[in-house]
Amino acid sequence: MTWMYRGSPLTDELIPDKAVGFIYQLTYLPTGQQYIGRKLLTKAHRRQKNKKVIRTRVESDWREYWSSSPDVKLLVEQEGTDKFVREVLMFANSKGQLNYLEEKFLYCVGALESEHWLNSNIRSKMYKRNILNKLDTEEIASVLHSIIK
Repeated sequence: MTWMYRGSPLTDELIPDKAVGFIYQLTYLPTGQQYIGRKLLTKAHRRQKNKKVIRTRVESDWREYWSSSPDVKLLVEQEGTDKFVREVLMFANSKGQLNYLEEKFLYCVGALESEHWLNSNIRSKMYKRNILNKLDTEEIASVLHSIIK
């Protein structure tokens, strides 16, 4: 299963030169549930040459990557990759930008407030079990609507 980007299969030519990673969305086709995450395009690599450690960056496993979420990985393993659509939403030019965009997207879609989203936490700090059914999401939406004009 290939990554999609703006309605077409993602090719190396479509990846911006300065991109360090991307924000992605997985869609589980049988239920329509979705998952938002981030993935770096490269990873750190160390090797030794002439008793010196040489640090470089090499391509990560992004081409075969599905998720870091144990729940999503289990679902992919049980159901198969053909039950999912993998889509790159946006590329980021720095790790900081990548982290910010992931959190922004997750908070904006209310990922922890709905069973529609497969995300169970945000940056391993905010958990769905602490949010879902414990907050009045309609009141939150009303307050947000009143302050965002």
